[in-house]
Amino acid sequence: MNYYSKGTAVGFVLDMEIRRATGGARSLDDMMRLLWARHHAGAGYTPADVRAAASEVAGEDLGPLFDQIVDGTAELPLERALDWTGLKLPEPEDEVDAWLGVNTNESGGRLTISTIVRDGPAWTQGLSVGDELLAIDGLRASADVLNRVMKTKEPGEALTVVLARRGVVKTVELTLAPRPFDAWTLSVDRGAVGPAVNHREAWLGLP
Repeated sequence: MNYYSKGTAVGFVLDMEIRRATGGARSLDDMMRLLWARHHAGAGYTPADVRAAASEVAGEDLGPLFDQIVDGTAELPLERALDWTGLKLPEPEDEVDAWLGVNTNESGGRLTISTIVRDGPAWTQGLSVGDELLAIDGLRASADVLNRVMKTKEPGEALTVVLARRGVVKTVELTLAPRPFDAWTLSVDRGAVGPAVNHREAWLGLP
């Protein structure tokens, strides 16, 4: 998940936790209004100010939640947030592609890493932006070869890469990860009843 999509998901989870803590009386909007009222005339606000405002609006300490969803790397508690509003995510797909977590650029017969996804397999196992890929699983590296090899792989399998970095050639064996979802589609949980339906209608602004 990239920074932008995670930020949206974090906002949703925080909104639902504030609503849950206050019985639906207050929301993320109230937290933002409080921050504006206190800090709009100064130099802005700090992460600590955001934590304090969220806890004040919720009427309980949301510090542990911030530790989990903002500072941590664990999965976000989306199911808990969705349960509150009577929404659900689709069932996960049975087949998930293997993922390396890089973008490459091919120019002049050279394949180099142009970007790396933070905390992805390439990031955590030592690849760097600017590395030139020389061989992939024993094949001369090219964008086409990388794509073809990746299509044969499953999450958890190894990928052997020979690369050049600042004139030094090295071999790296990487373990591939499951490709993360880049988008989700929410649907109404037809089994939701009573309070969850009311919470969903309030969140959507329905009369």
